[in-house]
Amino acid sequence: MFPNELGVELQSLVFIKKLFAVAVSYVLYFRDIFPESAFHDKQLEGIELKILKESSILPASSKIVYWLKGCFDAIDRHFLKSATIALYLSDKDLHPSKICEYNIIESYCFRLSYGQEKLSLDLKTENKGEPSTICEISNCPEIEVRNATLNLLKNIRTAGERLSKLPSELMITMKLQYYDEVTPESYVPPGFKHADNVSFNFEEDNINIRLGNVKTHQNAHTD
Repeated sequence: MFPNELGVELQSLVFIKKLFAVAVSYVLYFRDIFPESAFHDKQLEGIELKILKESSILPASSKIVYWLKGCFDAIDRHFLKSATIALYLSDKDLHPSKICEYNIIESYCFRLSYGQEKLSLDLKTENKGEPSTICEISNCPEIEVRNATLNLLKNIRTAGERLSKLPSELMITMKLQYYDEVTPESYVPPGFKHADNVSFNFEEDNINIRLGNVKTHQNAHTD
C-alpha cells in the first residue's frame, strides 16, 4: 500500500486513492452498512482490512465501487474538491422549488486541495455520537506516514464501534464538488450526473468527528 517514494506525485496519488478507498470501506464496514460478504480481507501491518468489492448479488456495493472509480478519475485530474457520502432514512424529497432535499442522519465528507508540492484530503464526519480520538501528522517521512495511516484505520474502527447504532434500513448517496476554475463545465466523472439542485439537511444537531491526518510530500489525507 505504501509507495516507495512518497515525494513522487504519481505514487503519492496512487497512495491517496488507495487510502481513500480503504477509509471508505472501513467506514461502511464498521457502521454495518453492508454485510460481511460485501468485503474481502487484506492484512496491513497486523491490521485486518475490509475492502468493499463488486458483487453481482449486492448491486449497492458495486455501485459504490463504481463511485470510487469516478472519484479516482476526478482526483487524477485535480478536479475533485469534495466527496460526501451521506446516509438517510427515506427517499429524497422534491420540493416545489425543484430542489432535491436529503434528510441526512450521518455523513462523511472528504475534502481535497491541490498544490505544486502537496495534495491534501480532509474528512469531516457528522453524527450524533461521541467524538473520536484525533490522529494528526504534520511532517512526511515515510515512517510517520505509515504510523499515521495505521492509527487512522484504528481510529475509524474505534469510532464505528462507539457511535450509536444506525437504523436497519438506510439509503446512501454521494455528492461531488469540483474546483470551478479548473474543471470544465461539461465534466462528469463515471457513475455520476449533474445535480446542482441537491441539498443535504440534518434534522437534528450533529457533531463533527475528525479521525486523523496523513500527509506525504505530494499528498495529504485527513479523516
